[in-house]
Amino acid sequence: MKALAEALVAAQAEMGAAVKDSQNPHFKSSFASLKAVRDACVPILNKHGIAVLQPPASEDGLTVTVNTTLLHTSGETLTSALTVKPVKSDPQGIGSAITYARRYGLAGMVGLAFADEDDDGEASAGRAPQAAAMPEGFEAWAKALSECPDTATLQARWTTSSVERRRYMTQHHADVWARIKASVAAKGAA
Repeated sequence: MKALAEALVAAQAEMGAAVKDSQNPHFKSSFASLKAVRDACVPILNKHGIAVLQPPASEDGLTVTVNTTLLHTSGETLTSALTVKPVKSDPQGIGSAITYARRYGLAGMVGLAFADEDDDGEASAGRAPQAAAMPEGFEAWAKALSECPDTATLQARWTTSSVERRRYMTQHHADVWARIKASVAAKGAA
């Protein structure tokens, strides 16, 4: 599993955090959708020769299992299973359980964090987290990203940017990053 391990290490070095782009009105909380999780890692995994497979299965009719497999171009694979019990056994409930298992199965498999998730234990200690310092040149870099003519150029600039800038963007300006991606995608579609 040497080739897959080397490729996964290289991919993880380029990954930022998944943007919390969706709202759960019942719990009044935000979360990263399956699309946000995939957007944060699959293009980078693919760049390093890693495909993601996530077929769902149910053997007992009461639970759903999603097997997340990382498949490297060398033929090496790594698989992890996540089994969840749908809240409802109707198609909507089963679909929601599959989406949930795919989202957390993939994030866990590749070590993907969620934006604003980590406060380094400050909240549990009763202290407010300290604001991170903005990386040097961040504003000019963000402007350059927003001026990309298409998503391929944006992806190339993102993956060749410093980890510090990418992390700061996804952890402190996830909304800006989401707007940049949407704006560039709209330019490319025009």
